[in-house]
Amino acid sequence: MPRESRHRIYTEEEVKPFEDKIRRERWVVLMLAAQGMTDGQIAKHLHIPQGTVKSRLNRGRNELVLLMPVEADSGRITGLEI
Repeated sequence: MPRESRHRIYTEEEVKPFEDKIRRERWVVLMLAAQGMTDGQIAKHLHIPQGTVKSRLNRGRNELVLLMPVEADSGRITGLEI
C-alpha cells in the first residue's frame, strides 16, 4: 500500500505572496549593501517607515545566513577569505 505524502504542490497564486515578501526584503538588503544607502534613506526612497526597513533588513540578513555554505567542523562560512 503506497504511503501517503504530507507534501503537496502549491499553486502559483498561493506562492506569489511569499515571493513578493522575499523580493521586498532582497531590495532593502541590496540598497543598503550595494548602494550604500542608510536605513533612513531607504525608508524615504520606498515611502515606508524606517522600522519596516529595519525589519526587512533583519529578515533579509537572516535569509542570507541560511544560504551561505558553512563548514561542518568549524561553523565558519566556506569560500570567504579575508
